[in-house]
Amino acid sequence: MAHGVDVEQQPGMVRREGPSLRSASPTNGRRPDRAEENRKRMEDPNSILLLPQTKAGMACVSLLYMFDKVVHRLRRAAGSQLSVEQVRNELARVEQWVARAKGLLRELGVGEFELLPQELYPDLKERSVMAARRNARVITPRVGDTVRLVPVIRALDSALNSIRLRAEDLSPYVKHFQAVDELVVALHDVIGHVARVTVTEYEPRGAVKAFLQEGKESQSTLS
Repeated sequence: MAHGVDVEQQPGMVRREGPSLRSASPTNGRRPDRAEENRKRMEDPNSILLLPQTKAGMACVSLLYMFDKVVHRLRRAAGSQLSVEQVRNELARVEQWVARAKGLLRELGVGEFELLPQELYPDLKERSVMAARRNARVITPRVGDTVRLVPVIRALDSALNSIRLRAEDLSPYVKHFQAVDELVVALHDVIGHVARVTVTEYEPRGAVKAFLQEGKESQSTLS
């Protein structure tokens, strides 16, 4: 799987090499619907602004929306449509993913303090400006599980971007790039499993679909 850092837009993202999203500018009319959607979501005080810099980061952020939906349904079904044990088993899959991601982040020197839930852009005016950027995504979590995933995904995205921009030699990090790609697929699988348990329609689209497709093509080329 390729490890570029450019994400032009979502949905329908195409993974390709290019400049970092760090320099992404406001939409300038390119996606007024996205900017307007972000603005409306930010009216909720519980909303969270994310600005992924990498393709893997964008795919994970895109997955957060469906993750929040299916886990919300899962928790609401506890003790009624689903047994408590069933719900616990599905939530254990989430915890396993988080533990795996944190393990990778520790290898990259990311401390536990950096993984605490926090709002990186508390100033409302600054949030409004940044929410207009083409890589900006705003989510209003309905479950605490989503809130806990946000700093982990932010840290993965930030660590990857920092390595690519600052490391003199990238070769020692190839395994970490691959591990992050695998985490994206694993999160997609977790969501798919919870979706089946809660009888929720789930079809990867946009950034996620493109990411998974390129991964399959890369594997096919190597085999």
